[in-house]
Amino acid sequence: MPIAARAKSSFPGFVSTSAWPRSVLVDVVAELTGALQGVRSDHRTESEEVLATRWRSAWADGSADLLGDPDSYLQLAFAVRYFLDILRRLDGSEERLAEISDLADAGLPERATGTTGVGFHLPNYLRDLGAPLPDDVAVRRAVFGAMRPIQAMVAHVGGGVLDDGGVELLAVACLGAHALNAPDPVWKLLTEVAPVRDRAEPEVAEFPFPNVATIAVVEAVARSHTGLLAAERRETELRSATKRIKSTLDDGEVDEWVLDRFQDVGLDLARMRGLLRHLRDYRAAGPFRKLVMGDPDDEIQDEARDLLVEWNHRVRLAVEHAEEMRAERSTALRRLRPQVEAHSVDRWASNDLLRPQQDYIGAQLTGDASQLGLLWFLDPVPDAPWARLPELNHVRLSVSFLTGDKGLPYEVAERAVRAIVLDQMSRALPGRLRLTWIDPSGRGKSAGPLLAMLDGDKSMIDGAVHVEPDDITAALRRVSDRMAKLEQQCLRDTHADLAAYNLVAGVLAEPNQIVVVTGYPNGFSEENARRLHQIAENGNRLGIQALVVADPLMADTIRTAARPDQYFPLLASTPNKNLPHWWHPDLLPGHYRVLGHGGRPHASILDVAIGEDVVPCVPCDLPDFDAAAAKRVVTGYLAASASTAEVRVDTATLGSADDGTASSADGVVVSLGIHGRGDLLDLALGRGLRQNVLIGGLPGSGKSTLMHTLITAAARRYSPAELELYLLDFKQGVEFRPYADLALPHAKVVAVQSEREFGLSVLRGLRDEVDRRGALFRGKDGGGADNIRTYRQNTGKSLPRVVVVVDEFQVLFADDDAIAHECAQLLDHLVRQGRAFGLHAILGTQTLRGHGAMHLLRGTLDQVAVRIVLKTNEADSRLFLAEDNPAGAGLGRPGLAIYNEDAGHLSGNKEFQVAISDDSQRMAIIEEERRRADESGFTRRPLVFDGTRVVGVEDDDDVVALTSGRGPVDRKRVRLHLGLPVAIGGSGFVDLRSRAGSHLAVVDRDVKRATGALVVALTTGCLSTTPAPEVVVVDCLGKDEDHGDVLHDAAAWLPRVTFVRRVGLAAAVSRVAAEVRRRVDEDDTRGSRLVLVISAVNRARDLGDENTYAEEGTVRHDLLSVLKDGSDYGVHVVVNVDSVDTLERRLGAGSLAEFGIRVLGQCSEDTSRQVVGTAAASRLGDSYALVHEPDDNRLETVRPFPSPSPEWMAATSVAEQDRSTEWH
Repeated sequence: MPIAARAKSSFPGFVSTSAWPRSVLVDVVAELTGALQGVRSDHRTESEEVLATRWRSAWADGSADLLGDPDSYLQLAFAVRYFLDILRRLDGSEERLAEISDLADAGLPERATGTTGVGFHLPNYLRDLGAPLPDDVAVRRAVFGAMRPIQAMVAHVGGGVLDDGGVELLAVACLGAHALNAPDPVWKLLTEVAPVRDRAEPEVAEFPFPNVATIAVVEAVARSHTGLLAAERRETELRSATKRIKSTLDDGEVDEWVLDRFQDVGLDLARMRGLLRHLRDYRAAGPFRKLVMGDPDDEIQDEARDLLVEWNHRVRLAVEHAEEMRAERSTALRRLRPQVEAHSVDRWASNDLLRPQQDYIGAQLTGDASQLGLLWFLDPVPDAPWARLPELNHVRLSVSFLTGDKGLPYEVAERAVRAIVLDQMSRALPGRLRLTWIDPSGRGKSAGPLLAMLDGDKSMIDGAVHVEPDDITAALRRVSDRMAKLEQQCLRDTHADLAAYNLVAGVLAEPNQIVVVTGYPNGFSEENARRLHQIAENGNRLGIQALVVADPLMADTIRTAARPDQYFPLLASTPNKNLPHWWHPDLLPGHYRVLGHGGRPHASILDVAIGEDVVPCVPCDLPDFDAAAAKRVVTGYLAASASTAEVRVDTATLGSADDGTASSADGVVVSLGIHGRGDLLDLALGRGLRQNVLIGGLPGSGKSTLMHTLITAAARRYSPAELELYLLDFKQGVEFRPYADLALPHAKVVAVQSEREFGLSVLRGLRDEVDRRGALFRGKDGGGADNIRTYRQNTGKSLPRVVVVVDEFQVLFADDDAIAHECAQLLDHLVRQGRAFGLHAILGTQTLRGHGAMHLLRGTLDQVAVRIVLKTNEADSRLFLAEDNPAGAGLGRPGLAIYNEDAGHLSGNKEFQVAISDDSQRMAIIEEERRRADESGFTRRPLVFDGTRVVGVEDDDDVVALTSGRGPVDRKRVRLHLGLPVAIGGSGFVDLRSRAGSHLAVVDRDVKRATGALVVALTTGCLSTTPAPEVVVVDCLGKDEDHGDVLHDAAAWLPRVTFVRRVGLAAAVSRVAAEVRRRVDEDDTRGSRLVLVISAVNRARDLGDENTYAEEGTVRHDLLSVLKDGSDYGVHVVVNVDSVDTLERRLGAGSLAEFGIRVLGQCSEDTSRQVVGTAAASRLGDSYALVHEPDDNRLETVRPFPSPSPEWMAATSVAEQDRSTEWH
């Protein structure tokens, strides 16, 4: 049985050091550091390993290396506990303690034999004492093996009989001795506190928490100084009274004042008072009675001399007592001086990592060094520079500054608060310090150089300096909400404080927070005052500290009792009438108080309440920061925080099954990140109310990262047979392109920079899928299922779940138009009905505000139970989650998110860190899934819409079919292919048919785009009907202009095409008009198709302008006649113009109405409404156009084709020739 186990069974109450509170370990380290300094100082050139050995041997017995055993810290702990128990039972008896020590020095045999000797007497002695030895021989040997080191420790801590305080000090020393062999908690803390960076020139490390030394000094000085002052006052009083007493007695008088002084020192005045009464009677008696009574004056003088002798004796005793008190005080300070000097300002400031900083060093620090914060410098012993000590705040205690005219001006307190904040910021880890600054009086002035934080990540200073009452209320509420979150989600019952949580939280570590209030209580309500008081009282264990500068009006509410020394009580006083009626000093927040006294700032050193008790308030020097240093600290902290803002949690750590064998019958479960102490956070779609998801977050908050994590995790866990993905991205980016380029097998549709029409068509397809599955479930082969789980169980058939991921879905509702209304209906159908059939929507957006028709989705979004919110503003947080849930505004770094599956209610918040996969990891996953699918025979590729890619004629299957001779041919129409349709199932062509208004107007300022579309349209038109139409092309662009030869070169490849320049416009129009008149006159509806193309109508001067009339015989008249009558007889007009205004200037007002087919590029809102009836064209991208046919109520977005290559034109020419041969 190992010794540790034996020892624990013998002493069941023992608790291992690894489970001790941190405060105990800090005390241990405090004792150890001083001794460690000595060892290092004596052995400067030796290695750490050699020093550790020396260190252990310094506490071990010379004959037995007790501490060399790995379990020795247990042995020593048991020995200490046992020994202290004996000491308490002895009640401080030196004789009995010596007797036990002698018996212990004699040793302990393996087993007791006989009834005499030490081996018998010692166990019996201890048994009689009530402290029997353990039965286990090894443990008994350990106990007595430690006796001699313990005795050495007794001498080390002062020797003599141990009182309660000595016993506790001995316990700390002994704990320190065995802690060096303890597990990591103490050893790591020790090495952090006492670092040795340069072995060649070792620097004596200082313990960074000298506050314990400060308290020791103040308490010692308080005890000795108060007693000394009382003795000195007594001595002074007696000495001054002696002179008057002697003078009075020399005059033969003994008055009441003298008697009162004698009584004060305890003299017996009975005989003197009797003699004085006798004297009064004697003086009042007649002559005869005086002879009988006798004159008592001589007796009175004799008694007075005797009392004076006794008085002088009492004076000498008072003088001697004062001298003793002076000596005691001197001894106390002399004993404390070495300890205090080890922690003095000079020694403390000599350590580069600990002294007040003039630059940002937080990125260099780890552990406790980054937790330090300088408050001020204390001066506890008057005229003793060696006793000046820094007051450090490593446990986030709050402070109130009581300003006034007694030594603490308001401006000095403001500067001190800034310095305290800057000092903490100088050593804070990147991103691990947040501020809330409230300044209703100065309107933000008190923040000074810290206002520069508003130029960086505003969340680090809560978005602004708060000055208005409503803003103050909101800011304090956010702090209170964060306290609740930290308590409930981080600390729980597991961690003592935030520092302990952060040690194990890793990337989820929470920042410390400082709440600064200046000008308090201006701008505060009673509710806010109580909230601030609660924050100050309870925030420190949560890493939240309050620094409050009170308005000078409050100076009279707290007063100091008049005392002649520096230790005085703080007393509540009547509030100033200028303060709020609800104000009471009990509401003054903070653990420390700083106030003026005697013309100098004083600071309390204990956490005390305001009342009658004495509060040690010590003179102090407040810190300050010069402007240049402040700027360096703020700039450095912001830069370091920005560079480390992204916290990476690799998707590989999520632990998801990556073999694609999981079943989706019961739902789709994916891990999104980690929360709490590193636990995985899973999203389980299809279970309970978790059917659809709403994701919200500002740009850069990590929303896209979250979607990538979700997609890749799902693809790794499920096969394409179990999961289909529809991936739609409506923002200006290429986030989803890898899933298209690498053909993720799970993806059925992938859209990059999608358009509304494409999204609408996808939703229509999903509606059809819901309906199809509904019919399947209800059918004879559906097994009577009412949901996908039951269907798969009853039929044994596979049916994949469908997850639709839509980023920036609000684009669908940008306009309050027909598209938005239909999308709203379809999305509502998907959310409400799709769940039963295995269809789920994940909708992402930056905001739910400010979009044209988002109001249509209110009822739909209420059905979405799962909400995931990344960093956002308060208003959007309340929309994404719930009206009472602004938690999204409190999120800081990218990727930090709130998961809520309770429809956004505050109680359902769960904070987590989104896992991240970089581009290479993501592509590797997609490639692996594609390879795995191909090997299994799954060859499907996703339907891709890529709004970032330039389209070409080769992308249109119908055009490819035409040019290869496989396309449909219809003599009843001429089909002009203009571009690729945006919507699934849409058409990118228009048909010229024999009916009124069948003419085409292309309105586009982009000449290149319009000309390219015309070339493809004419080419495909020639191939789409038989016989090929006769085409007359009039190009009004100059030959030397850009794109001036495009139509000319294209016409050379096409049959039955006549090409003329602008100068031939009149003749060409006249000939076509004549043909129209002939067909009308003869009612010839069977004539071959004739198409008149006029490019760049804006250059067609022959058509006239706004001052021209369509008189018979003019070009305008002829063209208008063709527009009016030609299309009924197979004659069509196609024009290209830069604007509607130009069109109507050339052809007359209202001429646009003659064109029943219109193509419109990007333009103004007015032009868009004029041409297509909506503002849609004003929001088109550069590579998009609208096709509008008013008579057919058609409005469709296409991506116009560019000018085709000569090779493509040559191929089409061959196709046309082949088709002409077949026709003939």
